[in-house]
Amino acid sequence: MTALAIRRFSRKGPITASLGRSCLHLWACWVVVVLFIPANALDPNRHISQYGHTVWRVQDGTIDPAGEITQTADGYLWLGTSNGLLRFDGVKFVQYAPPGLNLPTRGFTFLLGARDGSLWIGMRRGLSRLKDGRLQVYTKPDEHSGISAILEDHEGTIWGRGRDDHR
Repeated sequence: MTALAIRRFSRKGPITASLGRSCLHLWACWVVVVLFIPANALDPNRHISQYGHTVWRVQDGTIDPAGEITQTADGYLWLGTSNGLLRFDGVKFVQYAPPGLNLPTRGFTFLLGARDGSLWIGMRRGLSRLKDGRLQVYTKPDEHSGISAILEDHEGTIWGRGRDDHR
């Protein structure tokens, strides 16, 4: 008797079935409209030379060859070069060396822009974190614990991999 009652109450009435079909038809129409309306990122009638662009080349002396590059949450690009840490704001490259901060100038092995806005700096001789203008060093100067990779997982935990060689 109980099974019969459950079966009887689980049937869809004519109104529910009609509403379900209407929603399905509406969704299908929306998909067709979205997929078949042309969307142009650029004006197809303009030639590529009509758009403005800027090129920054190493051979022009604008920047040093970068070994490491990342982007932080604030939009800056960071480059670890042979002459220090460079920050790019979309217009110009600036050597990042604020007074009072003892930033490394060489030996960058990995850069990571974390979701919290911090910049993790892996070097041949250690690991540092730059956040809100403050540099936190996580290794002692006499330790030879180089970093070969820094990753952030989906929970925001930072993971670092040490180097095997001690150059």
